[in-house]
Amino acid sequence: MAALAFRELSSIRSFLALNGIRTSWAASLRQYHQNDATSGPEGSTGNNSQNTNKDTDVELNKNEKEYDKKIARQILAASLPFVPKSGWTKTALSEGAQTLGYAGITHGMFPQGGVELVNYFYIDCNERLVERLKQEAASRPEGKAPDPELIVCDAVEARLRMILPYLDRWSEAMVLLALPRSVPTSLANLLTLVDDICYYAGDRSVDVRWYSRRLGLATVYKMTELYFIQDQSEDHKATWKFLKQRVEEAVQLQHILHEAGITPKIALDTISSTFDAVGYRRITRVFGERKQLI
Repeated sequence: MAALAFRELSSIRSFLALNGIRTSWAASLRQYHQNDATSGPEGSTGNNSQNTNKDTDVELNKNEKEYDKKIARQILAASLPFVPKSGWTKTALSEGAQTLGYAGITHGMFPQGGVELVNYFYIDCNERLVERLKQEAASRPEGKAPDPELIVCDAVEARLRMILPYLDRWSEAMVLLALPRSVPTSLANLLTLVDDICYYAGDRSVDVRWYSRRLGLATVYKMTELYFIQDQSEDHKATWKFLKQRVEEAVQLQHILHEAGITPKIALDTISSTFDAVGYRRITRVFGERKQLI
């Protein structure tokens, strides 16, 4: 009974730490500033006091949101070890939250459930890959030109290997990412991934080829990903062979288009015809936003 009571008290303490205490603290501060604003020599409330109250409320709301984001990231990270058993589900999120002492709060914090866990993992993997590409670029001998094909193949392989701990569950993740409500975020994550790979592979084009190369790599990545989750060969050697062949074909296609006098604009128009109007506009918008950041 004592152990049960202790667990219940721990759960209550964790819940109050995340909700009650922060909410009460913020409300108390707001009340304090309101009282302070009306307790002047003549009890007057001026514009300066009202502005101070507004600034304080904005700062408190900002701090509270940052705190929530921090806790959410901690829960998402703690939930990943439960994915092999429970899948990309709210159950995994609940189990991860319990390990941190935040039992019972995941439903309100993660309204989309497992989709948010998949997106967290996807973004985290993208960021880890970028760090690896940065290190490889920094360690490359000065004056030595990078081999784009090799960099692309190595980067895609490294990124897919990050899925290995969850390989048996990755098909479930792909289904979640394909849901209509998930498409904008999952598409942005994919295009961010291929943009980073192209950039560190040496692509500095500023014309329409900037788009066509990334669309081509996105296609290669998704094809290889599908092959990867079904591959039963040792160390997935068949997948890496498949990847190498697809990259070589993409490069050959670029050469064929160039020799045939087909401009990148025509090639991109042909590619875009395979997408619906909304999807194509979304792709170009995402690419355009990222291009402005480079």
